[in-house]
Amino acid sequence: MDKAHQLKKSLQGQQKMISLYKNDSQLGTELSFKFSEAIAEKGKAFSDGEFVKHCLMILAERACPDKKYLMEQTGLSRFTMARRIDALSVEMAQPANSPVFGPSARGFETVL
Repeated sequence: MDKAHQLKKSLQGQQKMISLYKNDSQLGTELSFKFSEAIAEKGKAFSDGEFVKHCLMILAERACPDKKYLMEQTGLSRFTMARRIDALSVEMAQPANSPVFGPSARGFETVL
């Protein structure tokens, strides 16, 4: 019985870690979209995303080293920025009554 309890506890711990990773991964993608949107709104070059990521890494190392991995997985390369901005422009071009991007759609979740 003690062994079964240990295995159950171990499994619950693993499931929690997977859940946390999924949430952080989704947050990294959402951040990538937000940064891409901000760069597009200001008419900046897509390559500025790489500079922004460099600055975020400096900040993460000093201010919140436990979240540095989140900054590392946030895609801000010029190619990723171009894909994100393209996806956002497709979303904006869809009519409000579209079955894909209808009134129940919320923010960037429609693109993901």
